[in-house]
Amino acid sequence: MHGDQNTQKSSAVQGGTLSDGSAIFATEMVKATNDKGNEVRLMPYAELMQWKVDGNQIQGTLHGWQQVGAEAVVYQELGKRITLALMDEDARNHVQVLKTVHDAVTDSDWKEISVTVNVAKEKMTSDLTALNQYGNQLNQTQCSGCHSAIGSDHYTANQWIGVVNSMKNRTSLNKDEVRALTIYLQRNAKDMAKQ
Repeated sequence: MHGDQNTQKSSAVQGGTLSDGSAIFATEMVKATNDKGNEVRLMPYAELMQWKVDGNQIQGTLHGWQQVGAEAVVYQELGKRITLALMDEDARNHVQVLKTVHDAVTDSDWKEISVTVNVAKEKMTSDLTALNQYGNQLNQTQCSGCHSAIGSDHYTANQWIGVVNSMKNRTSLNKDEVRALTIYLQRNAKDMAKQ
C-alpha cells in the first residue's frame, strides 16, 4: 500500500460540475448545515437528491440511516457502515424519521431519515464516474506497493473499514484520501448492489 502522494493530489475530483435532474455527490468531507443552521459534515460520496442551486450554495436532501443510540452518524444503508454524514447534537434533533426497523444482523434498531442540508456548490458534483475513478486510482496506486491491489468486491462493506485501517499507515495517504478510498471500496463491495 505504498504510493506517490502527489499523484492523488492532482487527481482529486473537482466539484461544481452539476447536471440537472441527477443526484449530486460530495467530492470530499465538507461542512454543511441543516435548515436550522446546525452542523452536518458530509463525507465523500454523500448523495443529495432534490437539490437546487442558490448562488454559491446548494440545498438538497440527504437520505440515510441512523442506528438508534448512535444518531451522530448517518449511514448509506441499514446495517452497512458506509458513512454519509456526521451530525452535531442539534442537527440530530432536526431530521425527518421516515421509519424505524429492527435489523436482525446487527440486533439493533435503525431509523431511516432524511434531512435538508445546505452546502457549498464547489464541493458537490454529478460526476459519480469521476469519483469512482479517483477511488479506484487511490486503490491501484496506494495499495499495490506491498501486494497487488485488492478488488473492491473482495470484501463486504463493513469489512473494508478494518482492512483499510490495518494498512493505511503503510501509505502516504492523508486522512481525506483514506476516507475517500474507504468509502469507494465500501460502495463497491461484494455485498453492495452495483450502481
